[in-house]
Amino acid sequence: MNVIDVQWTVQYRIKDPVHFLFKVRDSRQTVRDMAQAPLRRVVDNRPGSDMRTAGRVAQGVTPPDTMTPAFTEANEARQDRARTINPTDCVHA
Repeated sequence: MNVIDVQWTVQYRIKDPVHFLFKVRDSRQTVRDMAQAPLRRVVDNRPGSDMRTAGRVAQGVTPPDTMTPAFTEANEARQDRARTINPTDCVHA
């Protein structure tokens, strides 16, 4: 199982403050649920490995500080594997 911790900022406009405050059961949770739906769709449609590697740059994904060494080690292992499998594709200094 892959766990991806995603942090995001949501901006929203309230059209009807009375409705929002008094007719929505839990307005804070409602906004959270509505914001999570498209985010989950984007994350769920991509492999976890893509979110940690190539997709990470495109979507600004950053691992939690406690996980950074493990992510770095995994990326280095992938690079070593790629060099071992196809050494001609590597750039030599």
